[in-house]
Amino acid sequence: EYVIACKQNAIARQVKLSDLRDNANLDRLLLRPDRFAGDAMRTQRYVLSFRFLRDEVTESEYRRLMAQLE
Repeated sequence: EYVIACKQNAIARQVKLSDLRDNANLDRLLLRPDRFAGDAMRTQRYVLSFRFLRDEVTESEYRRLMAQLE
């Protein structure tokens, strides 16, 4: 819901896109074998949110795909 709300405000949208770029930066990821599945899922959520905010994914697609990642 937060990402969907951010999309409505141009400034919030740009801030969230910058945040997602930073969070998804592979240099920031730690390879933790015991947490790899969770880290990979979180990264998928970042990428999906980024694509939604860039209008590459519709809101209904975004909601459906995010539900599959939970």
